[in-house]
Amino acid sequence: MIEKKFRAWSISDKIMTKTFNLSEFSDLSYKKGNTYTCSLDIDDLIIMQFTGVKDKDGKRIYEGDILNVYNRWNGKVIFDKSSLRWDIKGKTFYLHLATTCELKIIGNIYKNPKLLM
Repeated sequence: MIEKKFRAWSISDKIMTKTFNLSEFSDLSYKKGNTYTCSLDIDDLIIMQFTGVKDKDGKRIYEGDILNVYNRWNGKVIFDKSSLRWDIKGKTFYLHLATTCELKIIGNIYKNPKLLM
């Protein structure tokens, strides 16, 4: 069974929260400087779900992550609503997110958008 894990990007503070499950959402916080901040303004958060797949280093892959695929291409993780599956979308390719691929997380679309250029 896939773990139901999430993380959130604070649009105003430009900070990623820690990983959480839905029961922890009311306690959602992130470190800003030396203090922990709690922001439950849902309009300020972009929620991303864990895909159920880990990269070659064992890190959880989330929607919005930028992956290096086979040491050749960079693409972002998206959820394809028409096929109901997680995919990797690059400039010149579109792949199903599979555990058989050699994948490495190199960033995410909020902190590192230039990795997709």
